[in-house]
Amino acid sequence: MDKEKISIKNIENLKKDLDLDKRAFLRRNAKNLKGPGKIALLAFFITKAQNQSVSSNKIENEWNNVKSILGKYNPAYLTRAREYGFLKKDDTKKKYYKLTNSWLEKLIHKYPNWTK
Repeated sequence: MDKEKISIKNIENLKKDLDLDKRAFLRRNAKNLKGPGKIALLAFFITKAQNQSVSSNKIENEWNNVKSILGKYNPAYLTRAREYGFLKKDDTKKKYYKLTNSWLEKLIHKYPNWTK
């Protein structure tokens, strides 16, 4: 199966999981991901798969609410998520970020053992 088909399947499965509460969603989907990947997945959940921006404070607060699942928050995760191409800065708002259009493909490439 090629990467495009894997990505489509993954995004469809992730969208189905948005009906779960945050803890269940992350417990099911954050396995085998490191901090930057978890940041991207959390941003996906917060925005409910819409092309919306989310503040760094919101990401940190949401992370801290589920740190028993995700581990301790490190601000460097946000920087690395941008470096890996999962997130981009929202040019209209300071300290706000959006998922890139190809975040999922880049996530799969960075973490090949993570598949949904």
